[in-house]
Amino acid sequence: APTPAPNPTAPAVITQLSASLDSSNNKVTLTWKAPNNGGSHITQYIVKIGEDSYNIPGQRLSATFLFSRATTETERTATIAAVNSIGTGADLDPTIFHILCKEGKHDRNGK
Repeated sequence: APTPAPNPTAPAVITQLSASLDSSNNKVTLTWKAPNNGGSHITQYIVKIGEDSYNIPGQRLSATFLFSRATTETERTATIAAVNSIGTGADLDPTIFHILCKEGKHDRNGK
């Protein structure tokens, strides 16, 4: 008899998140690698930058964020977790990046 498939689980932790800065227009592009999906299709990624949270469709592996009112260099932290029909995977340890930005709201750039 065939071996039954294991029960699906929430996605694994994403192991790689990189930040690419474009200081000329105050953008940061975060790029990541898809984790093990736990046996269930990844539906979205939850990106957190500071206190703000963004839902990114599961087929995308990058997102660009625009930081407005930039005047001084500011340290930012980003985390990311994958989501499937079973649940949300654990957040990646925070990734630190610097951007020329006043404290303020982040505006997502793009779709």
